[in-house]
Amino acid sequence: QGNAPGVMVGANSGQPGSSTNIRVRGVGSITAGSAPLYVIDGAVVQSDNISQVARSQDPLSNINPNDIESITILKDASATALYGSRGANGVIVVTTKSGKAGKTKIEFSAQYGFSQRQEGKVKLMNSQQLLGYQREILKNRGSFSDSDISSTLRPDALANTNTDWISEAYRTGKTQSYEVSISGGNERTRYFVSGDYFKQEGILKGSDFERFSTRLNLDNKFSDKFDMSLRMNLSYTNQFNAGGGNTFSSPILGSFFNSPFIPARNPDGTAPDGFRGTVPGTVGYEAFGGIPANFRPTLLGGNFLHSLDRNYVLNNNLRNITNLQAGWNIAKGLRLSTNINSDLIVITEKSYRDPTTYDGAQLSGYLTEASTFSSSFLNNYMLSYQKNIGEHNLSTRLVFEYQFNDRRFFTASGQNIASGALTVLDIAAKPAAVGGSNSQSSFIGYLATLNYDYKSKYFVGGTYRIDGSSRFAPNNRFGNFWSASAAWRISQEEFMKDVSFVDDLKLRVSYGTTGNAALNSNYPFQGLYSFSASYNNLPASIPSSPGNPNLGWEKSGMFDIGIDFSLFNRRLTGSVEYYDKRSEALLLDVPLSRTTGFSSQTRNSGAIQNRGWEIALSGVIIDKADLRWTVDFNIATLENKILGLTDGQTFLTNPGNGNQRLEVGRPIASWFMPEWAGVNAETGAPQWYDKDGNLTNSYAAAVRRWVGKALPDYTGGITNTFNWKGLDFSFMFYFVAGGQVYNSSRSFLVSDGSRSTFNQSTDALTYWKQAGDISENPKAVFGNGSASANTSSRFLESNDYIRLRNVRLGYNLPKSLLSKIKADKVYIYAQAQNLLTFTNYRGFDPDISTAPVGVTGTTPEQGGVEFFPYTNGKTVTFGINVGF
Repeated sequence: QGNAPGVMVGANSGQPGSSTNIRVRGVGSITAGSAPLYVIDGAVVQSDNISQVARSQDPLSNINPNDIESITILKDASATALYGSRGANGVIVVTTKSGKAGKTKIEFSAQYGFSQRQEGKVKLMNSQQLLGYQREILKNRGSFSDSDISSTLRPDALANTNTDWISEAYRTGKTQSYEVSISGGNERTRYFVSGDYFKQEGILKGSDFERFSTRLNLDNKFSDKFDMSLRMNLSYTNQFNAGGGNTFSSPILGSFFNSPFIPARNPDGTAPDGFRGTVPGTVGYEAFGGIPANFRPTLLGGNFLHSLDRNYVLNNNLRNITNLQAGWNIAKGLRLSTNINSDLIVITEKSYRDPTTYDGAQLSGYLTEASTFSSSFLNNYMLSYQKNIGEHNLSTRLVFEYQFNDRRFFTASGQNIASGALTVLDIAAKPAAVGGSNSQSSFIGYLATLNYDYKSKYFVGGTYRIDGSSRFAPNNRFGNFWSASAAWRISQEEFMKDVSFVDDLKLRVSYGTTGNAALNSNYPFQGLYSFSASYNNLPASIPSSPGNPNLGWEKSGMFDIGIDFSLFNRRLTGSVEYYDKRSEALLLDVPLSRTTGFSSQTRNSGAIQNRGWEIALSGVIIDKADLRWTVDFNIATLENKILGLTDGQTFLTNPGNGNQRLEVGRPIASWFMPEWAGVNAETGAPQWYDKDGNLTNSYAAAVRRWVGKALPDYTGGITNTFNWKGLDFSFMFYFVAGGQVYNSSRSFLVSDGSRSTFNQSTDALTYWKQAGDISENPKAVFGNGSASANTSSRFLESNDYIRLRNVRLGYNLPKSLLSKIKADKVYIYAQAQNLLTFTNYRGFDPDISTAPVGVTGTTPEQGGVEFFPYTNGKTVTFGINVGF
């Protein structure tokens, strides 16, 4: 994040191990996937969500980060050609470490760190503030006398308890990791072996992540003719997921909604269940003392402290990623190689709801167990040839590849659980549900490339590719894609020889086409029946998909032009690039009349454009004696526009977010909702705009308008690095600007009295009170019937921000000390993440809210909506690396 221009990175959740949303050069599709392809050591890995009951894991969460040698982002069509249509949304290439010829090296690394919650700008009322506020809004309603309010409805005794529910929900999370690696070899054989243990406690109680992983990287040169390499990573993870902010028993929701009047625990320290009612003597309300039962506030969804000790969502993930490569040097410049890749995932999940908790009480306990097996096998063969004739250099290659994917799901649920100590389906008294599925897809590709350069000064290249996917109709199964590129190293020309400050100057240009087949279904072209139905206890089938026998590839064309330079004896290096990517024949879910029996059909229709500038600069500011100061800066712009939809329609409702509309000429995630017009200074009534553009205090008369967009205009980062003798110090800022987020959390916490049983933000205290007041918030009334907290641009906010993303201080012990302990290196360091955030955004975390958007309707692809998210924490970590 912040290191690669044109790459938007947003955290889906602070849940340890959860996936990160990445978009390369914008959002290029509406219904089909827009995520990049992950390639780890040549193996194409699965990165979509295949978990059934828990949050999906990030494709890199199974890998020890200390094993990674480099990460490269491929963006343009020429660079991604090797991966074909699978690389239509960019490619993230991860290369892990290899052994080197020489003495055997042993390295040990250890880390220990702490994480705490980022408060953001949300401050909750304490008991005294909430008591005063609720008395005021009860009085504003006009239905109660002052004496009734103070003596019975909201007595003083309520403020005797001041529970800080946020402190009860969150904690200081601890992180630890230990890793050992052995590497070495000779001219024939090189090896790298590592093993690591990683454990992270989430800042939200009930969330943890634990990983055991091992890696073997082996390179062997049998002779000058034959060689082989093996890359294998085996990992096992345990992930406990905290309840999300959209569930009532969630500690996130409870910590912000629960009233501070309510004690978190009984006098004996136990956590009451909090949902059994308000009858005197009921279990869980002993701590209310003398407060009459009729006026005791209730807990939303029960007491999450009671649930946390009993309910859980567990994900166990066993994963093996293997790449085996063999090569034969047939003759000088001629080589035949083959790659066999496999990515095997076995997931077992369990979701348990104890009968003594709010979630499990109605069904006397509920248990769901799920298993998932997902495999991806890829085999390719490459024949490459390279020839140098004087100053002419020619290279070409032919590639054939085949990929097969297989997924199998099984899930079963039971209710009426005898005991929380026996959480297996066999003890469920009543079966609740059972389900399962099996799905396959395959991919085939043919590739030819040709590259030529003269004097390493003039470069031209071209690729032609034929890709086939089983997801498309037989008559449209294959797509033809190509790319062409050229480059001119200007600095090699005679007229540049006297320009002494230019070390290198290269102009490059490319254009290419790619395809997209990233759909949620493996059979979108087929009209399908589901046999999961039953009739009179007999098997039955029902239509489940309308199919489309003409469905084919979504296609994109990208133009790219850039200049790379190195100046002043390499004191300043960088690149400036412009791209224009246009996707057409989109795989679009087109709405159908309900009379057809279906809500939509996938068709090739519509077009989207993404274009922008990318600038990356690296400069050496000081390089004297032992001091070196370098600065790395990058910035990217993005302009996203829908160029067409379907059947002449100019707009469609965003299926993933009803407050957005897809309209020709506008960005993909554009906000369309009633426009807030502020508060009437004379009456305190909320105001919107009606269809004629006039002010109205009737929400029913307010019309929806274009009020913003979710995608940012700018992203970037700047990193400063200082090296002095054995010390190194660096800090990096990341920034985002130009997008708007719908702060749904705020609509609950500043509700003007409509959420009268919930706690409220201190911002709710500043509301209109008398004629002439200029206030952001309208008059607050208990039970608020003005609809002021309904969806409107009132809660649409700019989430521009600058964040101190990373700070690091390290020290390499001098050789004089290393010789005494017989070590090759000892490096100690401290680093911190997310220390400071500068923003006017009034939500929880602007980083969470800028997660790249789409419109598929699956979390978190909701187009920039914040609703009580699991935020990223502030983290401080201490570590040591020792090498022998």
